[in-house]
Amino acid sequence: LVPPFSEIQSSLIPKNKANNTATIHWYQLNDLKDGAKYEVRISYPAITPADFQLKILNKCKTENNLWSYTLQLSAECTGVSNLKGIEFQPVTYNLVLETLYFGFLFYQAYKIVIAILLVLCIGQFLLVPYIRNLIKKEV
Repeated sequence: LVPPFSEIQSSLIPKNKANNTATIHWYQLNDLKDGAKYEVRISYPAITPADFQLKILNKCKTENNLWSYTLQLSAECTGVSNLKGIEFQPVTYNLVLETLYFGFLFYQAYKIVIAILLVLCIGQFLLVPYIRNLIKKEV
């Protein structure tokens, strides 16, 4: 996974009471800048009762002064489902690495922020003066 935005879809079989061993997946988070903020998040269907564990294990500096991390991902079956045998089925998940701008703004959200700012500026500099002129003409 590489910033500013990377996404992987995969599946694994979670650890459960009958099967005490869990599938473990390993991922490399490459080309991360020192001091920058990132978010790793996972999404999966709510129909599969599982808790995911994400652990960052290794950290090393690459030759071009960037960082590389090793991420371990595993899951454990939790809860109760009304579907028989769901705890033995693989859980499909999406793993996302995103750069956070200004410490909180997602890479994918900057387009929305720009659009909102553009609409606010148009409203402030075009629409508000037009409405003021209409009000002054009627008064």
